[in-house]
Amino acid sequence: MNTFLLIDVLEILLSWPVLTFAFLLICLRHFRRNIAGILDRFHKASARAGGMEFSAETRLDMTETARSSQTATAPEIVEVIIMDFLSRTSHAGLRALYACILAKRSGRSFNFARIPTLNTAYSLGFLIACSSLGLITYTRDNTDWAKWTITDVNIHVQNHTQRCMELTQQQLMESDPDRFNPDTFRGQKAELEAYFANN
Repeated sequence: MNTFLLIDVLEILLSWPVLTFAFLLICLRHFRRNIAGILDRFHKASARAGGMEFSAETRLDMTETARSSQTATAPEIVEVIIMDFLSRTSHAGLRALYACILAKRSGRSFNFARIPTLNTAYSLGFLIACSSLGLITYTRDNTDWAKWTITDVNIHVQNHTQRCMELTQQQLMESDPDRFNPDTFRGQKAELEAYFANN
């Protein structure tokens, strides 16, 4: 398929909410058919890196429902899609989501420009995309574009972001041990936690 044609189709979809909704329904049908495969990939990757931190009972229920039926429920599909998204997200994106979780829990606003751990332009664009997907909800200060108040974070994002950060960190350290080390990651997480504890 011609790349320019694909870009044109995506621009049309994004400019018409009804078309976007129809496109998402088609995607959900596709994921419903492939839900067992997505779960298997996620669980295998997780097992290689120490396993996910949700109960074995929940994992079995989700996997069995997906395998025994081609009609998985909408909440199961949504959780699987979000888990798949988080497992493919960059470490910088996961840090930005973690900042949103901390902001929501603390009830405090945050300013991208005042948190060195967050790459301002990347984090801003990533979180706007996450907001478009409904993973977070925010309000922005009218006088300062970089100051956000997080009003909601999807429950699956809250439940799985930290574990996905750990998995991503492990993969980065294995791929380039000279560049990535545990102290760097601990420092980044501590910086975010200190910002929300002190502001």
